[in-house]
Amino acid sequence: MYRGVGLMRRIKEKDGDRRFVYMGREKGLEGNIMGRENLGFERVEIRGFKRSLWFENIKRMMGFFKGVRGRKEMIKEFKGDVVIGRGG
Repeated sequence: MYRGVGLMRRIKEKDGDRRFVYMGREKGLEGNIMGRENLGFERVEIRGFKRSLWFENIKRMMGFFKGVRGRKEMIKEFKGDVVIGRGG
């Protein structure tokens, strides 16, 4: 994430008209850091799986698919020229 922020800052320095959207979890580092940076942040609802709670995992999996569908729509609306993925 820090590399992504650094890249966005560097591009902004060279071309201030560029727009960015960072997608990540609101809880944790993404939400805290991107909220401070003011570079554009879209929240993704996603949570890890629990080993022993299979019913809870079904709910989380449904939330995952809902989140992916929503982010695909957001990407289409944003109409970005470049997408950089950094998975965890």
